[in-house]
Amino acid sequence: MDFAFYRNFITVAETGNLSAAAKRLGIVQPALSAQMKAIERNYGVQLFKMQRGKRHIELTEAGETFLQQARQLCNTEDDISLRMQAFGRRAAGTLRFSVSHVRTDYFLLSYLIPFAKENPGISYQFHDATVEQQQ
Repeated sequence: MDFAFYRNFITVAETGNLSAAAKRLGIVQPALSAQMKAIERNYGVQLFKMQRGKRHIELTEAGETFLQQARQLCNTEDDISLRMQAFGRRAAGTLRFSVSHVRTDYFLLSYLIPFAKENPGISYQFHDATVEQQQ
């Protein structure tokens, strides 16, 4: 099932109205209604209580459970998407710093070299200075 269907279901549940949800989503109400029916067919359960003459839609017990699961699913998909986008946006630029000559070797081996391997787009300007000079 398309993630848009889950997201649209959440919007319908939150607004309690197909027309209001369709307007918020920027789609026509018949298309949104068809999506909700497709979800119900796919899972074989009724998710909405519809009353004739009333525009407000309520969720069934199955609909409430589906809403919780749809939110979790969409949150997980959002998290995956953000994590994958981060791979395309590696850090870049210049890192300028100074380190006391007493700690230079330790700093390079313990911090800078591992950091440089993980962030190849960063260049470095390194200054060896006493603590007094750094201040």
